Amino acid sequence: MHVENRKSTQEHSDAATFPKACRLVSADFTRVFAVRQRASNEWFLVYARKNDRFRARLGLSVSRKVGNATIRNRWKRRIREAFRIVQWKIPTGMDYVVVPRGTTIPSASQAQASLMTLAGKIVLSIGAGARSKLNHSEIVQPPRDPDPLACAGVHASDNIEHRTVPLCEKQDGDAVLPVDFQATKKGWAVLNSLLSEVLIRGVRLYQITLSPIIGRQCRFQPTCSHYFIGSVQKYGPVWGMMRGLQRICRCHPWNRGGSDPP
Repeated sequence: MHVENRKSTQEHSDAATFPKACRLVSADFTRVFAVRQRASNEWFLVYARKNDRFRARLGLSVSRKVGNATIRNRWKRRIREAFRIVQWKIPTGMDYVVVPRGTTIPSASQAQASLMTLAGKIVLSIGAGARSKLNHSEIVQPPRDPDPLACAGVHASDNIEHRTVPLCEKQDGDAVLPVDFQATKKGWAVLNSLLSEVLIRGVRLYQITLSPIIGRQCRFQPTCSHYFIGSVQKYGPVWGMMRGLQRICRCHPWNRGGSDPP
């Protein structure tokens, strides 16, 4: 009986470890921030970027504005503990940088739910904007480390207590993204692609037909039509169209114009 309990405890500990392979280094932070894919709520601002690995990785950016050293360490411990538990429930193959917000530290359950929700929103945004090829065949199972205690990767300075974290009742480690989530993501990607194509074709038709008749009137470089196309391609149909219309409204005789890339 004692041997069986030890075996069960070891399996639970293995599923909730936080090895060094899951931690971002300085260069990784720069790459994540450069992509500018993010989502936020009242507790966290999460940045994310796709990586070439089979698992999710975490980085923390806790500024002095959050509070004193004690408060900052509490935030770090809460975020790390939440990531350990949900690291195989959020989309894998991603680098996440979590920035604390506000003054109230969320509870353990709130932190876990926030990470799962914000990670899902970012993956949905990446799939819609860049026509991501992520599909159900890319879902991987969490690997079993040969020695979970040796690869825990927790430094003594982190002041983190080693505890056994039980798995959820229905958790089996086989799924990272639910099927309905995949279908919704693909549907949004197709819809965004169609809307973008319609808007771009409409502007190109204007460039071929009306623009030669009207003549060059734009005060900006690139022109408003090229800016509109670039915005739709970069930001998607909705936000790109709004930015394009804002540029057109600013193109008037009282505006000096100049270089204004999308």
